[in-house]
Order: sequence, then structure tokens, then C-alpha cells
Amino acid sequence: MLTVWGLAFKPNTDDMRDSPAIAVIQTLEDAGATVRGFDPEGMEQAKKLLDNVVYCDGPYEAMDGADALDWLDTPHARGWLALPLVHSAWLTALAFTVLNAVLLRGLNDNELPQWMDYLRDRPFSVRFIELMRTGDNEAYFQRHHLRADVVIEQLLAAGWHERPRAADAGPAREFGHPDHRGSIGIIAPYSRDFCKGCNRLRVTAKGDLRLCLFGEFGVPLRPLLQRDDDHDALLARITTQLGLKAAGHGLHQGQTGLTPHLASIGG
Repeated sequence: MLTVWGLAFKPNTDDMRDSPAIAVIQTLEDAGATVRGFDPEGMEQAKKLLDNVVYCDGPYEAMDGADALDWLDTPHARGWLALPLVHSAWLTALAFTVLNAVLLRGLNDNELPQWMDYLRDRPFSVRFIELMRTGDNEAYFQRHHLRADVVIEQLLAAGWHERPRAADAGPAREFGHPDHRGSIGIIAPYSRDFCKGCNRLRVTAKGDLRLCLFGEFGVPLRPLLQRDDDHDALLARITTQLGLKAAGHGLHQGQTGLTPHLASIGG
């Protein structure tokens, strides 16, 4: 049982056009999941498009007994994060909590001050991910892409500082402030030398190794995942491919590789 908070395209509306919830829920259902949903304004319209969802009367009900929560960024959902049930669960059950939000021009690019205030006494990391161009989102990308440098400039102006990056850290640049318990991370795939520090690989749901989300090929691992006797051959195949990982992607040139949309990876 999975819960999705936030169904409409944007807050304070029942507009479902371009809502990310549609693709998220359909992907979950295609994988066999039962999905609960809640949105204070969007549920009636959502029912016309997503008829297999279990619609709930409130965020508490939607979370009760759920195995996981997919929070689609809206001011309502941000308010629900302050609910005692949610907050105490995170503080007691999770040593480190990361909240990811895609940075979208015209939708959430004016909300950094609220997030700073939210993190003043909460030990979470909020990460803004720069919107990436995929094979099927050109129009959406043109409308809503915003360079992450804009957020970084605002952070520095507000007294935040970039934390030293460990050698084995992920792609996020983490910023902290002496007056805040939480931190803010930036994942900026369009920034200079982003790929130079990339240490990420992905295996798709079909068993293909992807050296880059936007690469032109996948390396089949599935034949070597069937028997324990193939462990050494599997390790050799992965190790060999690491040496072929490109030093850059083609996103700046509009080259999205094999990825029609991020849900297609499935891994």
C-alpha cells in the first residue's frame, strides 16, 4: 500500500493538467501497487482520471498502514510535514531524512524563504533538483526549467555556506547555516563539471546497467543475475563498463539518449 500526497497540478486548485501525480500513480499501479491518495482540492477531478486510487478524507487516513509515502510538492503537503504523527515518525525512525523537490520556474521558485524557515529547527535536508529535459517533456522543460545557480545565489546571499564534499558523496551540493538545524542540497545537472563528480550508476527494472541517465545504450546484466556461479562474470562486466562512463552528457544540446521519461528507468 503506497500513499500519494498532492494530486493537482498546482496548489489551491483542482487543475489536473500536467499533474505529475498522474504518471506517478499510473507507474505505481502498473507495478502492482495499491495507491491511496489525498488532496484537499484535487480529488474530485482526480477521480475522473485515476479511478483505481483509494481516495482518503485526510493525510492521517492516507498514511495509516501505508508502506511508503510519495509526497508531491505543494504548500498543503509541506504543512502536513509538520503534523505530529509525521514529524515524530521521521525523528524516531530515520537517522537522516531527505526531502526532494524538482525546481520549477513559475511554480515553486519563490518558496526558498519558507523552506529556510522550515529548516530552522528541523534536522532534514531539502534538496532542489534542477528540472532535466527528457524525450517527452520539451514543452514542459521550456516553460519551467530554472538554472539551479539562481537558488545557490539566494542561499549565499542569506548567509548559507557550502559544506565540504566527501569523496564518496552523491551529486548534491549541501549548504548549511549556523542558525538552522537542517540543510539545503542542490542537484544541478546543467552546471559546469557536474558529470566530473558523478559517481552514480543505475540498473533498470529489466536488468540493464545505465552508466548515465541520458546515455545512448544499456548494458545487459540480467543474464548474469540468474546464478550465483556468475558472480565473477557479473563483477567483471560492471567493472569493465565503469571505465567507459562518459565525462559528460548531451543535455545542453537537447540530447536525452534512451530516456523518454524518468519513470521509464524503473530501477
